[in-house]
Amino acid sequence: NSTCSGAARSTGGVGSVEQAVTATGGTNDDKLADYCRKTTFKTVAGDIKFNAEGEWTTAQVMATQFQGV
Repeated sequence: NSTCSGAARSTGGVGSVEQAVTATGGTNDDKLADYCRKTTFKTVAGDIKFNAEGEWTTAQVMATQFQGV
């Protein structure tokens, strides 16, 4: 239940998860969640920040399109 799972679902999110894993030195869920709650992620869709509950601090609209599935 890492807070970063929300980052992974967002535009540019894979980079956010990569940043968190690199910064914390691994995939420990508690460390990742703590890092994600304290970090503002810069993405192509704008800044993403999480609150203590792991939700985005600012509501955002996200659209996903699947092709060739």
